[in-house]
Amino acid sequence: MSPRTEEQFEEIRNTKKQLILDTALMLFAENSYHNTSISKIATKAGISKGLIYNYFKSKEDLLQHIFMTIMKNMNLKVNPVDKNEYTQEEAEAFFDSMFSMMCDNPNEWKLYMQLSVQTDVLAFLMKSMSEHKYDHMQASILHFFSVQDYEDPEVAILLFASIVKGFVLQYAFAPEMFPQDTIDRFKQKIKDLFIYNLPKTKPNNNLELDEQNRFFLL
Repeated sequence: MSPRTEEQFEEIRNTKKQLILDTALMLFAENSYHNTSISKIATKAGISKGLIYNYFKSKEDLLQHIFMTIMKNMNLKVNPVDKNEYTQEEAEAFFDSMFSMMCDNPNEWKLYMQLSVQTDVLAFLMKSMSEHKYDHMQASILHFFSVQDYEDPEVAILLFASIVKGFVLQYAFAPEMFPQDTIDRFKQKIKDLFIYNLPKTKPNNNLELDEQNRFFLL
């Protein structure tokens, strides 16, 4: 039997690492981050604790990798904010992508919603987002609201985030309760409220991606 090549070893390493990430995501989503230990992840994945520590320094490091991957995937769906206005077509595409991600990755959203209300965990995750430049999606949404004819854009952002988070929270924990027709009608209503028939005005230069708005949009 021929010895394995470096490429084969790399493939094995990547497969093991992905197994750890997938298992941790599932357990974090089902049992919560705090109630899931490295030992439980190792047992569920059928590997040793030592192997996990070969790839990740700690449970916190493992969570950070998962969260940053979720944020990176979200950001890939968002158009760059490098122009004077956010077009209706781009806004529609963003909403479509957001709902598509929600339906395709329920465990990611379940974990995402849990973490968004755990202030002790949220602090280091928000710091990681800034360090890794993964707050692009938040900046894009903020830019979109800054060029709409809202009397109070910050309240509009809070309203938008609250409605979407509320729906995502319900869907993540009980997807069987939401047939596709219901999701489509809800998505259309969100578009009606926040995209259609809203005249563009001059950008509100007072809107910045500060800690408050970053928290609203997380």
